[in-house]
Amino acid sequence: MIPNQYESGRGNIAIYNWDLKSTVAVDLSPILSTGATFEIRDAENFFGPPVLSGTYSGGTITLPMTGLTVTQPFGTVPNPPIHTAPEFGAFVILQH
Repeated sequence: MIPNQYESGRGNIAIYNWDLKSTVAVDLSPILSTGATFEIRDAENFFGPPVLSGTYSGGTITLPMTGLTVTQPFGTVPNPPIHTAPEFGAFVILQH
């Protein structure tokens, strides 16, 4: 997890899920304060719906690693991209 040094309440999460678990526990305390409202966006589908949102109550949150979709490019693409999850996930935390 990497906090954004220029914008408090924002950061990046990179998950290497070698065990291919369907969910992963993540501690957001390096980025969020208790009581902060947040959303987590998938870096491979940033403008899609949030992967998770709510009010941070401290401790860990459960981040899904399955059912994620990648943004498809416009036009004719011979090999459309596929999502890297559940083996790898990149996410952006945004505080509201």
